[in-house]
Amino acid sequence: MLLNFSRSFLSLSLPIVILMGIFLVPHGVGYRFSIGHVDIPRLIVLALIAYWFVGVLRGFFKSKMIILEPGTKPIGMLVMLILMSAISSSNPVASTILAGQLCLLWFVFALAYVSVFDHVEDGRSLNATLIMIFVILFLFALFEVVSQKYLVPHNYRTSFWGIAGYEWISSRVLYRSDTILAQGPFLWNHALSGLCAAGSGVVIYAMEKGKN
Repeated sequence: MLLNFSRSFLSLSLPIVILMGIFLVPHGVGYRFSIGHVDIPRLIVLALIAYWFVGVLRGFFKSKMIILEPGTKPIGMLVMLILMSAISSSNPVASTILAGQLCLLWFVFALAYVSVFDHVEDGRSLNATLIMIFVILFLFALFEVVSQKYLVPHNYRTSFWGIAGYEWISSRVLYRSDTILAQGPFLWNHALSGLCAAGSGVVIYAMEKGKN
């Protein structure tokens, strides 16, 4: 009985923890490799993709066929076009690495998340989670604008410190018209402002969808 309760609790709470970990944990808490930076939000994304991919392989070896989610083929074609444009660019190595990272984040993670948790999601918990996330992000920005100080310290928001030429990123405070530019858990203020703006639409949609 305890095992069944633990499984049901984990299946309900894990999707919430994953989304909150990606959006609310400071981007920068991690390790910088020569080909890219792996912090906690990226590690969560990669772990879910790896878990989904292993499940796809197990299903293929059992049934000898791959069952694709609706809409997977056009998304796959879009990913191929993005990768082809990177390979044919003037700097194919760096461009392909960046394109691969963005495709994993934009397309593969979304597909993996839906495939893994679609059977336990009724939409309500997802809507509630998104509303909670964007309200917290809005409060992040509001606090920083009102208090005129960053809520998340610089050394937690970036791992550039110690790399030649990037020391200034960890020590600077961004101002415009004598007002601090809110950053919240993210390195760039554009990320927080973009998520707050897009999140307003998501919150309105989630609230409207929940009405009878």
